[in-house]
Parts: sequence; structure tokens; C-alpha cells
Amino acid sequence: MLSSEPRSSSKPAAPFKRSESTGIIKPLTNALDAESTAKKSGFQNRLRVYCTLALCVICLHWVIRFTVISDYEDSLGAAHHHPFAFEFDSLQPNTTIFKSKAIITLYAANESRVSGSFDTQFADTLMLAYSVLHNPETSLDPKHANDIEFVVALLHLPTSKPPWAWTSAKRKPCPENSCLSKLYLFGLEGTYTHVLFLDPSVIPLKPISTVFQYVQNWFGDYLAAVQALGMVEGTFDSSVLLFTPSNARFHRLMSRLHITNKFSPYFGDQGLLNWYFSGSSGPSGKTWIKFPLEFNIQEPQLRDSKTLEKTVLLQHKFWTVKSDEGPVATEYLAWKERMTDLQKFLEPRLNPNHYLIAQNKTFVTTIPTRWNDLHTLMETGMLGSRVVIETLFVGRNPNDGGQADRSYHNRQRYAARYPGAIYHFFQNMSETQSAVWQKAYDAHNLLQKFDWIWLLDAGDAYIMNAEIDVRVLLAQFLLEARYRQNVDIVIAHDMNKINAGSFFIRSTDWVLKEFIPAWKKYQNEKDEQQAIWDMMAANEKGIKERLFLVPQHRQNLFNSYYFGPPPLYKQGDFVLHGPSLGGDRLNEYLAKNNWTEV
Repeated sequence: MLSSEPRSSSKPAAPFKRSESTGIIKPLTNALDAESTAKKSGFQNRLRVYCTLALCVICLHWVIRFTVISDYEDSLGAAHHHPFAFEFDSLQPNTTIFKSKAIITLYAANESRVSGSFDTQFADTLMLAYSVLHNPETSLDPKHANDIEFVVALLHLPTSKPPWAWTSAKRKPCPENSCLSKLYLFGLEGTYTHVLFLDPSVIPLKPISTVFQYVQNWFGDYLAAVQALGMVEGTFDSSVLLFTPSNARFHRLMSRLHITNKFSPYFGDQGLLNWYFSGSSGPSGKTWIKFPLEFNIQEPQLRDSKTLEKTVLLQHKFWTVKSDEGPVATEYLAWKERMTDLQKFLEPRLNPNHYLIAQNKTFVTTIPTRWNDLHTLMETGMLGSRVVIETLFVGRNPNDGGQADRSYHNRQRYAARYPGAIYHFFQNMSETQSAVWQKAYDAHNLLQKFDWIWLLDAGDAYIMNAEIDVRVLLAQFLLEARYRQNVDIVIAHDMNKINAGSFFIRSTDWVLKEFIPAWKKYQNEKDEQQAIWDMMAANEKGIKERLFLVPQHRQNLFNSYYFGPPPLYKQGDFVLHGPSLGGDRLNEYLAKNNWTEV
């Protein structure tokens, strides 16, 4: 029933090679050094660094570095080069354990702010790794653990588009250039005998080794999957696939990517694989094997409770579809509880004092304790982001016992609350004629190393509520604006125009190459706040599409005044600010109300 597919003699036997193993610290150090100097793909680089560490902490596995080395020819004889590489790094040098079976998921750091969607793959990948390896209800049975490897493939995506002619066709959304990446897993012959591919959005609800037990007596080449919900009978869903790797099959798949009159490019790899395994009408002459429904429950909110009780693997949309009621409520609450368990599992292992790299930097971050905050950071890809607070007090000593001292230690205490996430930079020198313009120079320098800068006035503003995580605040603005614009600057409107005493700038190419140089040109004509206002009026450098303007009635989110029109400062607000009134007046106001800053 399951005879072996004939091998191709015209191509190299193995499309992958395994590189020399490397330790985890050096690649991460190099990655951070590179991003601090070049700032290329800053979000992806930093997120990949954080993900690599977090995944390795969970997996405690070797990272295998797979690089495609063979070319292939399409059906017309045209040659193509494989554009993908799978990269993993090891935790322990000079040790390699390869097992006969593998559970593999693919991760590609992706930021799609323009489309209005955010990358939740990181959170899903961490959840999947935790579920397979550590969660007592779903992890691998100990008697199978020695035979099954769990692998997370971190995709290094090329800057150029793949060579396939149909990539420009309409297709389901997927991370740029990674829509077909799972096809390369078919080329792992010689490394694994059986591969279970799981999309990161799949969550196990029962021990995952059940899947391998189901096929323990199978032999030969096969591909098993579950019928795709809402599709023609005989069409499988490619989010869960169990197959035997075959180099011959891999080359045949790649050589047929251009034959788009035989399958729908819209469904990417799923369309190609369904055609390839469509029996006598497909290139392989093989028919895919139908898995039981419980191995891939799709659209669980449409299922009845009896079906859900049997579920082994479930595809979820819990990030966007609230499911705390109805038949899927039990599964939703289990997912939510497991995410909290994952957070508790990571916290002690990602202690910033535990993993340190060169120049006393950390490449881990504080995980929020509130579920909604964790959800928001993961949904927007902000969990690995680093924010630096700039305190500008030219000519003053931060330990002078006066206002500079009080402001300095206020920001220091707040930053200490969020190690690895919030940093503080005190600036008491100026390279500009007008001291306020030092903000622009500091922003340019600091945004080479950090994701966001918070420009907070030193002489007349305090952080008042350390429970508010500035990363979460910024992430909420990103979510709010996601269908309208990119968010590179966040500033509030006050009773007059805008106020630059507390605002945020993001590290992007537009900010570093266009906004800041244009902003600096005004330094001999007006103050930094008026310059931004004038740039907005003229939409200079397209600033209106990049600046998130918080209306005056919401300015107390990060810039509360104690005078002027409401809403005025109240206890619990994030920041207290008295623009132009000075520190003495601000301190008197605090003393009068018996309040104190962070």
C-alpha cells in the first residue's frame, strides 16, 4: 500500500548539509553587535535574538543549521537556486543527538504593520515548544522522548523575492518569502525517518506522541493529514502533516512550482501538495492518507463539545477571536492558563542577571505579570522591544541633591522595575546652540541601539506610576492605529498645539534617514516642539502618515498636566508634567497633595 517513491538520479541525493555546530552565546553576541552598527532589519534581528534564547531555554536542544546547497530545474528546464536556510544554534558545544522522528515547526520573525496584522508566531511557537516538552498534560511520553526530536526552524528570509513566477498571484497572507518554506522539510531524508510538521498556531491538548503511535506500523513513503474544513472532499489542510522525508520527492515538488494550471497558487504549499498527492492524477501517483479529525481540529468554534473532547491537536485563533463562551470555552481557557504557565516557566530562566553578553548588555526582557499586557505585547511583537528614557539636564550633575538628582533617580527607579526592557540615559552635555535640540541628536544616537526612545522633560516632569509598562502603552497605540498608519512617533495634543515634554520616537529607517535629519534643519530657527508642529502642518517627509497624535482629552495617558483644561492629573496617572513652570512649582504641588513620584 505504501511503496517507496522512485528516486531521481539527476540531482544530488541530499539537498541539505549540516554545518559545524556553534554555541549559543557567540551568535547572539554577533547579532546584537551587528544591529547596533548597521540597524538592518532591526525588528527582525532583535526578535530573532530574543526568540532564539527563549526557544533554546524551553527546548534545551541543539540547533541544527540546514543550508540548501542543490539547485533544481523546473518543468521547462530552467535552473533555480533554493532561497531558504533553516538555522538553529546549540546550547552545549560538541554534542549532537539526532533521533529518528521529529516534530518540526517553522518560525520567521515578521512585522506587518501596514497590513494591520501583527506577528503572534513568536508567542505561538513558544507555546508549542512548551506544550511538547514541558507541559505535563501534553508533553512527549518519556518512553518516546528518546526517539522523537522537537525542532524549531528559525527561517532566515532573503531580501529578494523567491524566483517562482506565481508569487505575485493572489494568495493567502503569510510572512513574506516564507509561504513555501515547509516544502524544504521533505528534503530531510537521512536526518529523520518521520517528520510531524505543526504550524505554530496548533496547540496540543493531549500527549502529542499519540500521533506517532497511530502510524507506528506504517512503512514506506507516505503523507498523512486531515481533511480541510470547508474544502472539496479529498483536500487536506497543511497545518498538520506527518510524512517521510524524501530527497527525490523534494526535488519533484520544487520542479513543479511553476505548473500553476494544475493547482491553486492562492493556497501556497497546500495547493501544490494536494495536487502532488492527488493519486493517479497527480505527479507522485500517490494518495494522501486521511488522519482522524482529532489530529487537526480547524475552526473549533464551529465544533460541538463531543468532537472537541477527543481533540489531540487544535488550530486556534484565540488572539483575535474571544472564545470564553460556547463549546470551545474549555479549550480557550486551557490555552489561556497554559500561556500563564509558560510565562511562569520562562521568568526564572530569562532572568537578566543570568544571561549576559559583551558590554554588560542583556538580551532578555521583563515579562509582564498581567495577562492582558502579555497578550498585547505578544500580539504586536513588542515583548522583545527595548525602550530608553532620555533625561536632558544640561550642565547639571545627576547626584547634585537638587532637581537633576530627583529627576534622575525617578527614571532610574522606573527603569529598574523593567530590567532588560526599559533603560535610562542621562544627558548633561549639549553639542547644539540651543540645549533643547540635544533631544534630536540623542534620539539619532540612541535609536541605533534601542527600539524606542521616550523623550521626557527633566526639570518639570515625573513618572508617577511604575505599574504602567511603557511597552504596553506603546503596543496599545500600535494596535489602535494598525489599520490606518505606521506609528513611528507618538505625541499628545495639549490645550495649545502639541507638547514635546513627553513623547516617543521609534527606531525605523524613516525616522533615522528622513525625519531626524529634516527635524534638525530647524534647530537655528525655532524650538524642537514648534519644528515638529510645522512639519505636521506641511506634512513634511510624509510625517502625518507616521505620527500618532493623541488628542488632548487622552493626553493623561502619558503627559498629565496639573493645570489647564481637563483631564488634569489624578492619582494613578502615568506621568505628572508642569510644562514651563519648573521643578519647584511641581514639587510644591506634590507636597501640597502629599504625593510622591516613583
